[in-house]
Amino acid sequence: MNSTELHVGLDDIDDPGGRCTTHFASLLVELLSNLSVEWLDYPNLIRLNPGIPFRTRGNGAVALRFKADVDTISKTLPIIEQMIHDYIDETYPNTNPGLVITDSGISEDIRKFSHQAIWRTIPIQLAQRLITRNNLTSFSLGNGRGLVGALSAIGNTLSDDYTF
Repeated sequence: MNSTELHVGLDDIDDPGGRCTTHFASLLVELLSNLSVEWLDYPNLIRLNPGIPFRTRGNGAVALRFKADVDTISKTLPIIEQMIHDYIDETYPNTNPGLVITDSGISEDIRKFSHQAIWRTIPIQLAQRLITRNNLTSFSLGNGRGLVGALSAIGNTLSDDYTF
């Protein structure tokens, strides 16, 4: 198997009815575990700026870090996108899921972006520019605000400090 290290960031996959990004991440962990990925860490819960007025609840994003066969992941991406569609309530206007995947490591600009997201309001356009500049795979619904948290989750590896 030709495996690659992958970092998957998820955010804003929730609604006021009780569904949340962390629960969705647990479903994704089950799916990926059935594909025999090699986990590099436990799922990382990254707490972002709690003062953001448009957060759904706790403003936490999740990163999953693992090694897997690239072909397996490319076949799985459409399944993950459909899982997001099935999981969320698309009629709720404040649910704006974001998914970001990197297989090329975590660049310094993504690490800095992540640090800023802990205490600042980050424009969606900045996340989109970094995703494009770093040639990352992404998926979003609604206004794309979940891309900010998803990218931030990837950039914060919890190696230096904690977000609480």
